[in-house]
Formats: sequence, structure tokens, C-alpha cells
Amino acid sequence: MNETVPHKTYSKSSGFYFDTKSEFFNDNDRLLADAEGKNKLYTKQPPRINCKICNATLPDSCDFISHNVPYVFCDNCGHLNGMHDDTQYFTENLYVQSDGEGYAMNYIDQDFVRRTELIYQPKFDFLRANLPASSELSLLDVGCGSGYFVYAALLNGVDAKGVDVNKTMIEFGNNQISLLRNESPLSCKLELNFLHQLPVVMLL
Repeated sequence: MNETVPHKTYSKSSGFYFDTKSEFFNDNDRLLADAEGKNKLYTKQPPRINCKICNATLPDSCDFISHNVPYVFCDNCGHLNGMHDDTQYFTENLYVQSDGEGYAMNYIDQDFVRRTELIYQPKFDFLRANLPASSELSLLDVGCGSGYFVYAALLNGVDAKGVDVNKTMIEFGNNQISLLRNESPLSCKLELNFLHQLPVVMLL
């Protein structure tokens, strides 16, 4: 009896991580301590009442705990939510304080093109392969960081822009992209802009 094996798609091999993310393995203790500090701050924020995706009321019970953070699945849409709110204080402490320099340290590197090719071009290829072939794609990357995915989209002829609350990462990304393509598609926005003012075309 022949059985149909489900098709699986992988964007990159595990060897990729040992090559480009070696610091995650070599400096694990320091990175873990830093993450635990952020998690401790997060769990001091007020309880989350509504799902971040569909705004439905969340169950009171915790589904599981990871690194001391409780999580719950939304009964309405299935989204996995942290059980505490991303308050303005928490967001500013994590992403915005000192123009986001502390957070950006883990993501900014000097090989912008290589990082785009290895990580974000496969992500773009996956996105494109799962959209109708005839569709004209314009993209807004909300939480774009340094704009690697935006740059990958631009290389593929897509009208792409990005927004983020981290000023350091936005400036770095715009500097790289402007040198490579003579354009600056990224902009820094306040957290409140994400809730009330952004005309979201596509959220990744």
C-alpha cells in the first residue's frame, strides 16, 4: 500500500545556524540571562485580557509556561498569546530605550547583503510561492527591524516599506539600503502609531 508523504518546505538547513548564529551557541549563558531579565519584567505587566490578533476574550487558564512566561491559546483564532500585556513601559524598555541600541545589538551585523541572501530571500521566496502568481504584491513589514526582508522584497521588484519602533535599527537599515539602492524605505514610528494610524497592507 502506497502512502502519500506530506510535502514539507524548509527555508534553510540546520548548518546555517552554526555558521551565521554561532554567538547564540557560544554565548548562550549571557544571552539566556538577558532573556530571563526581560521575561521577568514582562511577567510584572498587567494580565492580558484580549487576544492580540482577533481581540476575543482569552481563557483564564494557562496552556503552558516557557522560561517563566505563561502562554495561552485563543479559543477563537488559535493565536498563542503571552498572558501579560505588552505595555508601553515594557515596549519602551525593550525596544525604544536609548534609541533601541541594546535590542539592536543582537541583530545588527556588518554583512547586510549576505544576511539578506541567507535568511530573508528564502522567506520572500516562500511568501511569493504561496500567493497567486498573477497578484501584484506591495508590502508593509510592521516590526521590520533593520529592513532585511524589505530589502529582499525590493530586490525582487516589489514595492516594499518597513516600520519599527527601534530608531537604531531603522537608521542602520536605511543606511545600508540607501548605499545599495539609493532609497530609504524604512521609517521609525511610535508604538501608538501601530495601534491607530498605520494603513497595514501586509503584516508578517
